[in-house]
Amino acid sequence: MMDLGRYIETDDGQVVQEPNLTAWSMWMERANRIVARTEIDDILISTVFLGIDHAWGGGPPVLWETMVFGGPLDDYTARYTNRAAALANHHQMVMAVRYSLEKTRDDRSFNPVSWFWRMWKGVKSWIDGTG
Repeated sequence: MMDLGRYIETDDGQVVQEPNLTAWSMWMERANRIVARTEIDDILISTVFLGIDHAWGGGPPVLWETMVFGGPLDDYTARYTNRAAALANHHQMVMAVRYSLEKTRDDRSFNPVSWFWRMWKGVKSWIDGTG
């Protein structure tokens, strides 16, 4: 049987692989997997522990995800290999959403998606330690 890379977070915040499907499923049902959640107007920025490794091409397990629901950056998704990076990016996304809302209110020609991707290159290199 193929290993799907199932993980859980222990009570002390450690991430461990859970090979037992039943134990993993029960943990996923009961656990609070929300790392951070911010609402701005009708926009939701959500960062969660996924529980399944999304590093399909190998490398360290990708277990956290930030998504934006609504607003100019709707459907933005980023995934991470550690909780600290996920939390740092959540806060960056909150600032990016606030900035894009303010700019689109003041300047109708402002393109929040284009601005975001230019800004994100710098943030990502900072989070990854390459910038």
